[in-house]
Amino acid sequence: MPLRLLRHAVLGLAALPCLALPALAHHPVSGSLPPTIGEALLAGLLHPLLGLDRLAFLMAIGVLGAAARLGPDRLLLFVGASVLGLATAWWGFQLPAVETLTAASALAAGLLLLAGTRPAGVVWLALLILAGLVHGQAYSPDVRDAAPAAVRAYLAGIAAVQAAVMLALFCLVRRWPAVALGRRSRIAGVAMAILGAVLLMQELLG
Repeated sequence: MPLRLLRHAVLGLAALPCLALPALAHHPVSGSLPPTIGEALLAGLLHPLLGLDRLAFLMAIGVLGAAARLGPDRLLLFVGASVLGLATAWWGFQLPAVETLTAASALAAGLLLLAGTRPAGVVWLALLILAGLVHGQAYSPDVRDAAPAAVRAYLAGIAAVQAAVMLALFCLVRRWPAVALGRRSRIAGVAMAILGAVLLMQELLG
């Protein structure tokens, strides 16, 4: 039964990258942030939820945090780093090949879940901060030439929804028995690694 469940889950989740290929992580106003604070806040709240790659990565971080027995405050480092990444991009400091780095981080998250490893605390901190900076920079096209008030609202929306998704998964996964946690984490790792690999190949092959 477990093997059959795993096979079905992997096959179903493996199809998810195909759904993501036409438009990855872009909300309806991608490329131009709405000028009003309310609309910018709404755009920030929706953006991480409308892209399969962004949403899957946030879910993977929540599961990873629970599997590694991190405190929920550590997960918020990713949120803070993503806000900093987006803010620095708005100020004009743009990392090269951001989408490629984002795809690579998704693949890395999947492999970590699949391996079931628990990196040392300092390694976790470095990974969360680096991934947060990269994912924050990936949102930067939406804030070019935007007004400061709209950017702040957009940042608040993105930060709030990222924290909500990760902490919700973190709290849910922490309630699973150890055996179920290991099995389900590996299933999630397979799906996340497939998604990350597809995204990375798409970026590298153009």
